[in-house]
Amino acid sequence: MNSHKSFEKLGFIPRSICRTTVRFWQQLLNSSNFIVLEEFRFSRYQTIASLKCLVNLILLPYFIYLILYYSIYFFFPETYWFDQISQLNWTKKQQNYLQIQNKQDQHFFDLFLSHSSKSNIESCFYRKLIQTNQNKIHTKFTQLITNFCMFFIFWYLLIKSTPQLIILKSFCLELIYNLSDPKKAFLLIFSTDLLVGFHSSQVWKLSLEIFLSFLNIHLTHDCILLIISIFPVFLDTIFKYWIFRFLNKISPSTVAIYHNMIE
Repeated sequence: MNSHKSFEKLGFIPRSICRTTVRFWQQLLNSSNFIVLEEFRFSRYQTIASLKCLVNLILLPYFIYLILYYSIYFFFPETYWFDQISQLNWTKKQQNYLQIQNKQDQHFFDLFLSHSSKSNIESCFYRKLIQTNQNKIHTKFTQLITNFCMFFIFWYLLIKSTPQLIILKSFCLELIYNLSDPKKAFLLIFSTDLLVGFHSSQVWKLSLEIFLSFLNIHLTHDCILLIISIFPVFLDTIFKYWIFRFLNKISPSTVAIYHNMIE
C-alpha cells in the first residue's frame, strides 16, 4: 500500500481541478474502489489527528493550568505572599490601596447594620480586612507564577504539535473549500462583522478586559480604548488585503457574491 501525505500544499492551480483530473484517469483504469477506500482512510486519519491537536492545545493546557495553579496555591502559604507586598511598585500599591478602601467601606457598612458595638465592629473589620487582603495577594501571585509557567508549557506544546497543526490547517481548509460560494460569502461577512463591525468594539473591550484580568495585568481605561480603536482597523486592513490578493485568485465567484451581499 502506498503511503499518503497527511496534508496537501496549496498551489497556483486549485486542488479541486487536480483531483477531478486524477480521479477521472483513475476511474478509466478501473481503480475507483481502491481510491474510495484510500480517501476514506485518509479522511479518517486527518479527522482523528485534528481532534487530537485540538485536545492537546485546549483541554490539556487547561488541566495543566488547574494542577499547576492549585499546587502553587497550597504549596506556598499566605504569609509568604503577604511579605512580598513591600516589593510591589507604586501602581500596584495604589491599586491595592483603593481595593482595601472599598472593602473597608463595604465591611464597615455591613457590620454597622448588624447593630454591633464599636469595639466589635473595629475588631471584626480589621480581622476580615487582613484576611481578605492576604487571600487577594495570595491569589494574584499564584496566578502570576502559573501564567508565567504556562507560557513556556504552551510554547513547548505548539512546537511538539507542529505536524498536527499542519494537518488541522489542511482539515479546516478542506471544510471551507467544500462549502458552496454563498456559504463562503456568508461566513466571510459574519467573520468580518464580528471582528471589525460596528458593534465589535464592545466585544473587543470585554475580551481584552477578561484577558488582562486573567494575566493579572492592569491597564488604564485610556489604554484599553486606544487598543480597541487601533486593532480592529488593523484587522480590517488585513481582511481587505487578503480578499484582494488571495481570495480573488482562489475563488472569484465568492468575492463577487461577497460584494453583492454587502451592497
